Amino acid sequence: MSGILDLSHPMSAEATQGSYIITAWNEKGEQTSQNFDIKEYVLPKYEVKVHLPQTITILDNQATLRTDKTGCATQIIDVTRFALNESKFDDFEVETEMEEYGTGVSLKGNGKASFTDVIVTVCFEDVPQAYKPGIAYEGKINVTGPDSTPIPNEPVYLFLQNSGTSEDWTLTTDSKGIASFSLDTSLWSSESVSLSSFVKIMQGEGKFSCEKDGEVSVKVSAEALKTEELCGNEVATVPEKGRIDTIVQTLLVEVSVCYQRELNYKHDDGSYSAFWKSDESGNTWLTSFVLKSFGGAKPYIFVDPAHIAQAKAWLASHQQNDGCITSVGKLFHNGMKGGVGNQVSLTAYITAALLELDGNTTDPMVEKSLVCLKAAVSDKLDSTYTTALMSYTFALAQNQDMRAKLITHLDKIADTSGGNRHWERAEASAWKTDSLEVEMTSYVLLALLSGPSMPGFGLDYSTAIVRWLAQQQNPYGGFASTQDTVVALQALAKYGAATFSPEGASTVSVSSAGGLNMEFTVNQNNRLLYQEEQLKEVPGDYNIKTQGKSCVFVQIAMHYNIPPPPDFSAFNISTETLGKCNGTKKSLIVSVDVRYNGRREETNMVIINVKLLSGFVLDKSSLRPLKNDPTVKRVDLEEGHVIIYLDGLIQKETKTYSLAIEEVVPVRNLKPAVVKVYDYYQTSDEAVSEYSSPCVESKYKTFL
Repeated sequence: MSGILDLSHPMSAEATQGSYIITAWNEKGEQTSQNFDIKEYVLPKYEVKVHLPQTITILDNQATLRTDKTGCATQIIDVTRFALNESKFDDFEVETEMEEYGTGVSLKGNGKASFTDVIVTVCFEDVPQAYKPGIAYEGKINVTGPDSTPIPNEPVYLFLQNSGTSEDWTLTTDSKGIASFSLDTSLWSSESVSLSSFVKIMQGEGKFSCEKDGEVSVKVSAEALKTEELCGNEVATVPEKGRIDTIVQTLLVEVSVCYQRELNYKHDDGSYSAFWKSDESGNTWLTSFVLKSFGGAKPYIFVDPAHIAQAKAWLASHQQNDGCITSVGKLFHNGMKGGVGNQVSLTAYITAALLELDGNTTDPMVEKSLVCLKAAVSDKLDSTYTTALMSYTFALAQNQDMRAKLITHLDKIADTSGGNRHWERAEASAWKTDSLEVEMTSYVLLALLSGPSMPGFGLDYSTAIVRWLAQQQNPYGGFASTQDTVVALQALAKYGAATFSPEGASTVSVSSAGGLNMEFTVNQNNRLLYQEEQLKEVPGDYNIKTQGKSCVFVQIAMHYNIPPPPDFSAFNISTETLGKCNGTKKSLIVSVDVRYNGRREETNMVIINVKLLSGFVLDKSSLRPLKNDPTVKRVDLEEGHVIIYLDGLIQKETKTYSLAIEEVVPVRNLKPAVVKVYDYYQTSDEAVSEYSSPCVESKYKTFL
């Protein structure tokens, strides 16, 4: 027999440096050996790199250089003094120096960019030299930037001159910078037809995004490099664990990429949906979320106003006479529905997005929406989620009476145990952070901080909310789901701005009975620096002491595995495995049954995560019937996992999904693989099961 056996042998932390040989053998006496070295560990060396665009155009006015010894400083370089339009220079060079904190070691880096007077190149491709009346005249327009890279999603204007008459079209380039056209020639009458094309180049004062108007962003980064050079008597390596120093920087390029990617989900009518053309129509909630996101990105990157206007017009087309907005398309985040009804909470969310966009309370769509919300407030407030969301919406609308009424009501039902303050929902899980509780608590915090201070609801009141939110935050900075993370971070940022002080410093000391002593210093120079240290005494008793005057966030995270909880689960999940175990190549069919048992009529979007058995791969032919299932919106393959996206599950309805997997490498002592189902927007609603190979477990069924 052949296979894989995974064993390990612990080494002493004081092991002697040098070369070692490890030998393994089987019961037949056959053996194999492998050499390895033990060397001392040292901190990594760093290299300073300056990243510049390949070219700087004559339209550019300034370059932004970011660097200092902590990696956070800004120096504006005025490139107009180089008279770029007179072509006096060919290249632009930048040199920078970084001093390593604590050692005084200085490292230098440099970068170079070339100057050009070419802003955009527009050329025709695959265009016939002659046309025949009645047969479509087809071709392409290629649009590239100053560095010859394609310019995607760019409006291109095409003009036709024919016998004294003219026609024009507006095209848009694809991801490769190509705009294709097909023209009807049936009415062309002259022997010679003239075609021309151009794009608009925007100019103006102030800052513009780099992909539209050429603002130059110079980024300086320190990258850890692996090396065999000795530092003292130690070998330098790049650490994967231990202290991590993360510099927080503004990445406008990443924001631009996300903006362009979001446009891939846009429908022709200006709406957006999670699976684009796979969805019958756009979705009101997702369209308003995109509207909100584009509005937030506008101060930092170029956002085409047409995209915002089209999304708003589509939403307005679904506003009823009473001002409420109808839910259209699949609403994957069903928490928007609340207890009052989906139209009220959805209308409140969209109205908040519109007010965040420009703060225009006299906008006709906003005024009609507020009528809908005021009518809802006059009814019984039996949905905490909707009440919290409306309190923020009325705060943005500057309606202080409605804001005060809703916040006063929320105060009466708040949970203030442990010196904290948050808002609960009856359906919440008792053992895991509930995403809707995080979200609605964050909306209350936003409502408090988005208007004038109310008597009895000052910063002390908000601080108790922040304490609870901080306790729900995971070690990676997020919360329970995507949506609650977005809202919570927005609220915490608002609180940070309200409590910001340009002065103050603190020292955080951590000690233990085992002799550990470490200090973290937080001051104005490094307050955006994330500092982390590994606690090696587990279990252990630690003492944390803080001295100074400033706001410091301290979090201790412990990772461990636990079996699935035995209490109530919103989902049921079970698996059945059929196996073809004869022959050298084993194949299995894994069937997953999922059922929703929760209190809602229907879930949000549901994810089924199937981990493949070790040594097995997916038979991709089995994806065809899965993708043809109308409830399946998408299937992804990610490093030994199959991720199945479902529209949602209806209460008490069981669905079955099957996959075929094949063995490619025999594995001894094959362990079961986990299958997990959870609500995408409410991750506390989940269930876990596992499956094994019937070829090693006789209790499972087999097929020939």
